[in-house]
Amino acid sequence: MNEFLKDFIHSLSAREKAAFRKYASMHGEGAKKNYMRLYDRIEKNPGQSLREIRCHFEGESIDRYWSAEGNYLFQQLMNSLTDHHKTTSDYRRLSQMVLSIDILSEKGFRAKAVKILRQAKKLAYHFEEFSIILRLIEQEEEILFREGIIGFADQLKILAQERQRVVDQIQNLNELRLLREQVRSLQFVESFVNDPNLYPDIFLNPLAADEGQALSLRALENWHYIKGVSCYIIRRFDEALHRQKIYLQFFEAHEYLFKKSRKLPILSNSLYIATLNKEVDSFMEALRKLEDLEKDRSLDTVYIRYIKYARLLDLYYVKKGWMEMEQVLRETGDYLHQYHQEMGEAQVGYLVELVVRSYILLRQYETAMEWVQFWYRVPQLEVNASLRRIFTLLIYQELNFRQLLESEITSAYKELKKIGRLGALERSFIRYFRQCLRKPLQKRALLQELSDELAVISQDPQANKDFVYFDFFEWSKERLKETG
Repeated sequence: MNEFLKDFIHSLSAREKAAFRKYASMHGEGAKKNYMRLYDRIEKNPGQSLREIRCHFEGESIDRYWSAEGNYLFQQLMNSLTDHHKTTSDYRRLSQMVLSIDILSEKGFRAKAVKILRQAKKLAYHFEEFSIILRLIEQEEEILFREGIIGFADQLKILAQERQRVVDQIQNLNELRLLREQVRSLQFVESFVNDPNLYPDIFLNPLAADEGQALSLRALENWHYIKGVSCYIIRRFDEALHRQKIYLQFFEAHEYLFKKSRKLPILSNSLYIATLNKEVDSFMEALRKLEDLEKDRSLDTVYIRYIKYARLLDLYYVKKGWMEMEQVLRETGDYLHQYHQEMGEAQVGYLVELVVRSYILLRQYETAMEWVQFWYRVPQLEVNASLRRIFTLLIYQELNFRQLLESEITSAYKELKKIGRLGALERSFIRYFRQCLRKPLQKRALLQELSDELAVISQDPQANKDFVYFDFFEWSKERLKETG
């Protein structure tokens, strides 16, 4: 027995634990059995290792047959979970019907088996459970062979054609899922691309041509995602918003096919694309839907709050709603400190980026620096490197930390060059900060020179990717106004 059993028991929900105790009470004397004594000890002592738990049973039969007792407990747990979850999803309910068909067919009750098979196949097609459909086709063939009905060869041909259609649907779904992952990966690595022709496997893929390329509703869900994110990647934000609205409408019309959690990233993207287009009404509509899901205890509330805080900070950045931004920042800070270890690396990096950006815009540089320090302590994706370095340089200069600024300039240059992200924007800022250290009395002239460079960069699609997240040219103009 290894630590897996302990981890598995502690992964059970309260309902699953209650179901297991009920299952045990219905199968013998329950609490008096060794496997229940072992379960109780593990479940009530989460801080103890299995070695410590075994010591508690020293000299007893549980200790002597330690591995066998552990294996039996696991087997009983799985029996209980299988029984508890047998109707908790459409797939599992259909699996129970498949088992019923098997049993009835084996016992010779062909008419009843066929009746349930017809019901199961109808449901399987409704929920697009393709693997179940294939098994039902196989069962139907087995019944035909077993009964030897006259003319059943024609029925077998029809079933063979049906099987091929389902196999084609499975293949089509898998191909669109793969394309979806390629699009998602490109977004994370590059953020934006200027020439779609450089990525023909994505942007010239025949599967993405039109809706008719999707052979099922599940495949079509992937198709909508691909089209929306593809528009975002090439910065056609108005078209991306249009696609996202269609995607959300499609999903809501077919929610019975998908888990509730699948709606969360759709709403997240809807909120973000709405901010990029400054569509406040669209944003608020999607936010209301997100807040409705926030009440559902079966969903990941940590992820929902991440979406909510990130998108609200984006909205107030676009609207320049500084007072609202400050309120959200307080809540976001508490949330990050409490839950950052439960979040994905990309989520932490992005949310901290938004927090730092917000405090820079609010001119609260000491607080911004505290969050930059936090930013460097958590894992990061390379796509965040440029903004993190530039924000750090801005903060050090505003706080007049000359030694830190000088060190950061060298460090930023080396890192960004190493990872291939030392572009026009990064070079302009590094050059500007170096000149500020050398010519402290000419800061305004240097800032004007930087602003002129940023004006050019902002019009260059090869170099202005990060302007989507922070309008550096606008920032430079504001700073020029403040310096007189």
